[in-house]
Amino acid sequence: MKVAVFGDYMTDRYWIGEANSISAEVPIPVVKIKDVKIFPGGAGNVWQNLEALGLEVRGFCPGRESDFGYPIKNRLMVGDHQIARWDEDDICRPYPGKVFPKVDAVVVADYQKGAITEDIIKKIGLLGGPVFVDTKGDPGRWNGIATVIFPNDKEWSKFELGYASFQGLVVGKQGAKGLTIYKNGQGVIAESPAQARFVRSVNGAGDTVLAAFVYRYLYMPFEKINEDYQEILDFANAAAAIAVENPYTYAPTKDEVLQRYENR
Repeated sequence: MKVAVFGDYMTDRYWIGEANSISAEVPIPVVKIKDVKIFPGGAGNVWQNLEALGLEVRGFCPGRESDFGYPIKNRLMVGDHQIARWDEDDICRPYPGKVFPKVDAVVVADYQKGAITEDIIKKIGLLGGPVFVDTKGDPGRWNGIATVIFPNDKEWSKFELGYASFQGLVVGKQGAKGLTIYKNGQGVIAESPAQARFVRSVNGAGDTVLAAFVYRYLYMPFEKINEDYQEILDFANAAAAIAVENPYTYAPTKDEVLQRYENR
C-alpha cells in the first residue's frame, strides 16, 4: 500500500541530563547534559510511524529537505521527567509543487504551522481514495474531503459543532480514556479503552494512533470495514500503548503492534 503524507514537518530534540543540585540564582535544578536525541516530529513522526508499520510513504512535507526551515521542539529531560520545552521557529512552508501522487490513501498532519493551505486542501480533494486528517484547525474545511478525522479532547471542545456535524467518521483521541469513533446521525459506534500498562512519554502518541488506524483500515477487506471499526480502533490503541510505554518519540513496528494486539 502506498500512502501520501501532507503536513507540518517538525523535529523533536531531547536534551537528556542529570540534575544533582539547585541553582543558587533561582530555585531551579541545574541540569548537566549527557546526551541529545533527535526524532522526526509532526508530519515527520506520522511518516515514520507509517513506514514502521510497513506502508510505502510518499511525503509532501517541506522541511525534510535541507533547503527548508522547520519548527524544532526542544525538550529538557531528567530521567522520564520533562523539565522545560522551548521551540525554534514556528512556521512551515506549504508544498511548493503540483500534487498528483498515485497512492492508496492520503494522510494529513495539520499542526497549523502553515504547510496545509486552502489550495493544498482542494488538491487533496481531487486525489480520490480515503483521506485521513489530524488537524488543530476547523474541521469544517475538510467536510466532503476527509474520510476520517482525529481530534483530541481539546480540539473537540474548541470546534465541537464542527465535529458534531462532520460528514465523515470522527475518531476521538481521549488520552487515558482511550479512543472513540463517532458518526454524525449515529452517535458513538465504537469505543476502545486505553491499553498502556504504564506511561513514559505521550509525545507523538496521537501520530501513532493516526498511522495505525490508517494501516488497519487499508488492510481490512472492503466489505468488512463498516462491521469492524472496533477491530481498527483496538489495533490503533495497541499501537498507542506501545508508543507511550517508550521514552521520547517512538514509532512502533508492525510486529510489535501485532503482538500487543493479538495478546491484549
